[in-house]
Amino acid sequence: MTQPATPVDWLDDGTPYSAQFQDRYHSQHEGGVAQSVGTFLHGCGLPARWQEQAQWRVLETGFGLGLNFLCTWNAWRQDARRCQRLHFISTEAWPVSANDLVQAARRAYPSLLPLAEELAQQYRDTRPGIHRLVFDQGRVQLTLAIGDAQMLLRTQGWVADSIYLDGFNPAANPDIWSLPTLKAVARCSTPGHTTLATWCVARAVRDTLAQCGFQVERVPGTPPKKHNLRALYAPAWQPHPRPSILPAQYAPGTSVGPRECVVIGAGLAGACMAYHMAERGWQVTVLEQAQAGCGGASALPVGLFAPHVSPDDAPLSRLSRAGIQATIASARALLREGLDWQASGVLEHRIGKKAGLPRTPDAQVPHSHPASASQRGAAGIPDDSPHPVLWHPDAGWLRPTAWIDALLRHPRIQRHDSHAVHRIDRLPDGPALAWQALAEDGSVMATAACMVVAAGVHSAALIQPWLQRPLSLNAVRGQVAWGTVAAPSTAPTGLPPCPVNGKGSFVHVPQADSPEQHLWVSGGTFERENTRQPPDEAARQAALVENRARLQWLMPTEASARDALLFAPPATVHTWWASRCTVPDRTPVFGPIRTAPAEQGLLLATGLGSRGLTLAWLAADTLASALHGEPLPLDASLAQALLSTRWNDSSPVS
Repeated sequence: MTQPATPVDWLDDGTPYSAQFQDRYHSQHEGGVAQSVGTFLHGCGLPARWQEQAQWRVLETGFGLGLNFLCTWNAWRQDARRCQRLHFISTEAWPVSANDLVQAARRAYPSLLPLAEELAQQYRDTRPGIHRLVFDQGRVQLTLAIGDAQMLLRTQGWVADSIYLDGFNPAANPDIWSLPTLKAVARCSTPGHTTLATWCVARAVRDTLAQCGFQVERVPGTPPKKHNLRALYAPAWQPHPRPSILPAQYAPGTSVGPRECVVIGAGLAGACMAYHMAERGWQVTVLEQAQAGCGGASALPVGLFAPHVSPDDAPLSRLSRAGIQATIASARALLREGLDWQASGVLEHRIGKKAGLPRTPDAQVPHSHPASASQRGAAGIPDDSPHPVLWHPDAGWLRPTAWIDALLRHPRIQRHDSHAVHRIDRLPDGPALAWQALAEDGSVMATAACMVVAAGVHSAALIQPWLQRPLSLNAVRGQVAWGTVAAPSTAPTGLPPCPVNGKGSFVHVPQADSPEQHLWVSGGTFERENTRQPPDEAARQAALVENRARLQWLMPTEASARDALLFAPPATVHTWWASRCTVPDRTPVFGPIRTAPAEQGLLLATGLGSRGLTLAWLAADTLASALHGEPLPLDASLAQALLSTRWNDSSPVS
């Protein structure tokens, strides 16, 4: 359920105050910055400890008004020897509003106001759960976890290099300082490495930290505090192995040796995986069988990213919402808004579905709601439609090929078209485990420690020799109709102002090279015969008839006029086809495939079906984060629904 923001009061001296906990958020004016830097950053040995590191992970137990994050981010920016990637994880049970984040900076620490304003632009969702905010071209990532700190610390599998133990006074907020919570903090720590800092020096807190395995010392404080507390996690016992969403024996080496990765397939799955691995320092070679650009379903002229809605708010529904936000963040950074993509909103005419939004009272869908009468009317959907009509304001359209091209222009990615991989094999000799991609004649195309198979339905044949049981990937052929029409701004068209989705979809967008013309796409079909073969003329005509009829289902009002505009001469209608790849549980599968014996560095990235624009970026980021010991971009339970480790120890069922 969407959680209302916690109100912030302001004392006469300008200090933010919580009436709920009867405590200040921090000291007044720039003294709060000095306390944050002195207590937490310097208390954890920062910035010196993160210098020259590939990544650094800071865990905080109370986000509050974001001051510690802003100070840490600011210190990272100012450090010429900073770590390559800074991860800041923060829990918060009572999130404040974005406006209060900005107001706090404006009133109390104006030197950080520009960063606070940048934070507020992404800080818009206070639902319980995991929210990923990305700054500085992805090099600074804030994982904001809304909910009970103890539960989140125990379930998310976080690993911290530095810990900021923060929260309101123990007398007012005892849970954050309790033994169960601090045990959960210890579970996120690495013996002999993780340091902890806090302003609280209460004897009970010191004793509890010692009980949890921390070596604690009281040090001079930052005014007005007389003392602060520093600690090193150094338990006298051997801690239990930390649960991991990705067993180490199946992950490629990420810290030693040449970091080279081969990705087979330059579609959405392959491009997103290549980009995320390159961002983490890997040299990536992408092999694509198509002669130019990507092939398969990823070559769709334009597609939609939109949420899946279910009555019980099932995992796929929650994944799709997280995926939309991740896709938008990537598109905003890499593409031209309005030409390559647009969060235009999508109207969903749920033909054949009785349910609208989730029925359960605690499973509301943020940013989606029943469409208004004016929205339905503009899209050609009558008020008396027997089917629910929903408005998804965060959804939109995107050109897949433009996104893929932008991703593969990364300086650490080399792309090779017309490179059809016939099989993969282990490198027969050498000091380290490596994989080879082989052509049909047996010649070696590429060799690397990490091999990502992202070849859609062709992935099964490549990876099958390494499995104990068959890998079931299903091919579903789809066809769409498309054409061009004068832009609505230059001629009346009668087209809907936004994409319409449902049993099929319709979208029209500006032509990238000729904005006075709009490209429109209607479709697509779901064909389960001859799924990997190009459609013959009879199948093409049948699909054209079906896609033409879909528009009348989606937008019945003025359907005849719209049909004449798009399909009747002199209009020229084209068709396009490809095969989608799905798995039996209809959720993408990214990650290592269980083999016998365990083969390190062999990964699969496929099964996006018709939701590639919604889920590809999120799935690839989730896998790359898991491989590198980073905080996941979504709740761990949802990550398990994306990763291949959701299958049993033998192999995915066929």
